[in-house]
Amino acid sequence: MKFREKIICICLVIFSLLTLIATIIIVVFDLLPSMKFAKTYIPSDCKVINHYFNTTVIPSDERCMELNNDVWWYNKLGANAFYYGVIEHKDKDNNNNINNNTNNTTDNGGGGGGSSSSSSSSDSNSEYGSSYSYSYDEDSSLGPNEKICFQGLFEVEYSDQKSSMIVSNISGLWSPNWRWCYTYLKSFGVGDTDNCFYESTDIYNANWFGPSKYSIFSIVGICVGGGFSLICFILFIYFYRRFSRVDLNSYIRISPDGTHIFY
Repeated sequence: MKFREKIICICLVIFSLLTLIATIIIVVFDLLPSMKFAKTYIPSDCKVINHYFNTTVIPSDERCMELNNDVWWYNKLGANAFYYGVIEHKDKDNNNNINNNTNNTTDNGGGGGGSSSSSSSSDSNSEYGSSYSYSYDEDSSLGPNEKICFQGLFEVEYSDQKSSMIVSNISGLWSPNWRWCYTYLKSFGVGDTDNCFYESTDIYNANWFGPSKYSIFSIVGICVGGGFSLICFILFIYFYRRFSRVDLNSYIRISPDGTHIFY
């Protein structure tokens, strides 16, 4: 086997081993932890008892979305999971009347800043076949450098693994636009029952969505790394056998009459 051919085989072996090691690292440090994390969320069925609005006042130079860092699931699951699990929920279930009995919806002015009834804003919607109305009182005590933030809350009840009935709130995202919060509250109407999850470490931490059963990044990485490692190994076998046959033909010569062998 010539030097160049040895280099090719060695490189293929190195690439195969490196990608195999990278695949193992992804499995150990990403896939298995993500599967373990997913098991901490227990599936259940949540019935919506009521809708609420949580409000708070912040300086005008701050952003309402920064309040999401205090929402228990935000840094664990991310905002994208909320969009797929809550905001787009009504698009997945167009055949369901998700706003039954939503006339019982009320608002909650808790969360910071006093309120007084100086003016009122209201909205109504019959998009899903029923009237949904909400009104809130603006805070007349807001200073020139203050603004109000809104968060939608779903009051729900569900049973845990011990069949005990739990009543808790599912928290939505904060926004300076109460109509946006009002929109995602409509995704799960009062009286509706839908799939939900709660944390095994704190059964009062409920949510409409949980983590993926495994990391998509891990699966892609394993497929790419494992496939590349396999291809490199197959190429190594192919070239090794090919170069070995060339070496054999180079160093063994048979006389034309077949009576002598030269090395």
